[in-house]
Amino acid sequence: HGGELGFDKVIWNVVDHHATTHEAVLVLSYFSKDGESGFPGNLSVTATYTLSYDNSLKLHFSATTDQETPVNLTNHTYFNLTGASRDILDHVVTIKSQNYVPVNQDLIPLGYVSSVSGTPLDFTTPTSIGGRINSNFPQLQIGGGYDHTWALSDYNPSLYRHSSPKLPSPPPPPVIASTVTDPLSGRTLKVSTTQPGVQFYTGNFLNTTGKEGKLYGQRYGFCLETQHFPDAVNQPNFESILLKPTHSYEQTIIYAFSTTGGVESKL
Repeated sequence: HGGELGFDKVIWNVVDHHATTHEAVLVLSYFSKDGESGFPGNLSVTATYTLSYDNSLKLHFSATTDQETPVNLTNHTYFNLTGASRDILDHVVTIKSQNYVPVNQDLIPLGYVSSVSGTPLDFTTPTSIGGRINSNFPQLQIGGGYDHTWALSDYNPSLYRHSSPKLPSPPPPPVIASTVTDPLSGRTLKVSTTQPGVQFYTGNFLNTTGKEGKLYGQRYGFCLETQHFPDAVNQPNFESILLKPTHSYEQTIIYAFSTTGGVESKL
């Protein structure tokens, strides 16, 4: 969503691709010129995708700039653990967070975090998406469902803050942000990250045609976009997303897939 032309709408260069007995790797790069979409600085970005034989997909972002500029990269993949045979409302979600970021009527953060306790945004224990999504809680009515950032409980800014000269050596591992399970099939997605927040979006405005002409309607997909808090450049209480020329941006997302004994396997 950055500027007029997001990085999802530009052509990336293939830097490397290779495979071993344990993983397949694809390295992409993009050079964003000074002034592109209104952003200052020449920004060099690398995205490394690693597909491992343990059924995990790791995405590592790195970036450098020659002028101070905001950088907040994430992945907006839609998931449906049923294989899109039905909507996602029966998916069971856990988010490791005690606080979320409230938004205004335009879905822009208000600049502070609020406790999830006693609200439909409490996913500290496994809860179905559809269980409370249609409640009259004002924050859910604004966007027609979940479309908020959760502040991850295990995030440690002293270890992960990209504005420090470099990450500790060895780099700290990503922390678990969320786990999602489809009870019927038993398919499970576990998302880990080095980022401080995760945007949980339930496809409230989804209406598109996918593979083989299949229609993906409202709530037929969910996103878990790990990132720094949205609108951080305008919110003094949020951790800065300004990248300096003397520093590098390094962030990681891991999507790990597994299966458990779902209802279908017992039929």
